[in-house]
Amino acid sequence: MPTEEYRGRRTEIYFPSEDFLKKWKGWAKAAKTPLSSWIFETVERVMDDSGEPIQDIAKERSSLQDENRKLRRDLENATKLMEAYKTEAFNLRNEIFLQKDLRGRGQFDDRLVAVLRRGGVWRSRDLLKELDVDAKDVDAIQIVVKQLQTLQDIGIVQEGSNGWRWVG
Repeated sequence: MPTEEYRGRRTEIYFPSEDFLKKWKGWAKAAKTPLSSWIFETVERVMDDSGEPIQDIAKERSSLQDENRKLRRDLENATKLMEAYKTEAFNLRNEIFLQKDLRGRGQFDDRLVAVLRRGGVWRSRDLLKELDVDAKDVDAIQIVVKQLQTLQDIGIVQEGSNGWRWVG
C-alpha cells in the first residue's frame, strides 16, 4: 500500500522480461536517480521533444512517400524524353546517311568512330546503346548501319560473326 503522499499518483509498469527491468535500473543508476524518476523524466523529455503528435508525423511521412513516388515517375519520364531527344539529335546530325545514294558531303558520327576505335567487337545493339540511340528507332538504326557499311566499304571497319570491329 503506497504512503499517503503518493496516493492517487501511483501506477505500475510491467516489463516484458527481467532483463528489461535490469537494463532500465542500470540506466537509472547511471543517471544517479531512482527508477521511477528516471522513467518519468525520460517519457517527459521524449514527449516534449516530439512536438508533433504521432498522427501528424504519420501523415507527413505518407505525404513524403507520395511525393517521392511522383518524383520518381517524373524522373523516369524526363529520362525517357531525354533519350528520345538524344536519338532525334543523332538522326538530325546524320540524316545524310538516310539518302539512298549518299550524294553530297557528310561526316561520320564522331562518337561511333571513337567507340569503334577503342577496340573490341561491337554488336549493332551495343553500338546503339553506347551512342545513346533508341534501339527501336528505325531511322537511327538505318543511319548506324549505313555508316558501318560505308566504313566497311572504305576498309576501316570489318563485320564479323560477332559484330563490328575497327581495322583501319
